[in-house]
Amino acid sequence: MKNTVRAFRRHLFAKIKWRMAKMGKQVYHLDEAEITPKWVAHMAETHGKPCSCPLCGHHRRYQGPRPSEKRHLVEDPVATVAD
Repeated sequence: MKNTVRAFRRHLFAKIKWRMAKMGKQVYHLDEAEITPKWVAHMAETHGKPCSCPLCGHHRRYQGPRPSEKRHLVEDPVATVAD
């Protein structure tokens, strides 16, 4: 059973690498020469995020919560007056 689990994980990783190679052409507009096996493996391991800069990574780390989240963080003024 252990060998089949390992084989399945390898199959999934190969599938992700194929998807990232395809994504390099469509999303990142890279040429065939720019899509190296090292680049494909890096993108597959990082789930398609090339780095953690504000453009690629988690936006809330740099910009804070969204306006809708800010509204939910503010206490209800009617509830504080009634107490």
